[in-house]
Amino acid sequence: MTPKKDHAQKKDQKKDQKKENDRQKALHDEERKQKEKMNGAHKARNKDFDKQLIDFNAELDRQEKARQKVEKEEEDKQRKQQQSGTLSAKRPHTGGDSQSPRPHECGKRAEMKKKVDCSIE
Repeated sequence: MTPKKDHAQKKDQKKDQKKENDRQKALHDEERKQKEKMNGAHKARNKDFDKQLIDFNAELDRQEKARQKVEKEEEDKQRKQQQSGTLSAKRPHTGGDSQSPRPHECGKRAEMKKKVDCSIE
């Protein structure tokens, strides 16, 4: 080969190599854009999921606070009823003397182990 032909052939090879490199670069850029697009979609879905998760947790917190508020109100109501004596049946046993005399139906008190005379005096 003559030096001119050799030089022209090398020049053509360089052009072909440059075209191939440009084609590969364009292909790579296209793949990269597709990946970024997909990644962006994933990020958007993740943001939506994170927002849903935050909303769900906030709703759970609201429900828990509401439940605690209702329980507290019920406890306060029971405490007030116990203090006023309306729940006397539920009062704890105070350990009073079971041998102490109790009033009879007529209102007279009986002494220990003695019968009550209910007749009118």
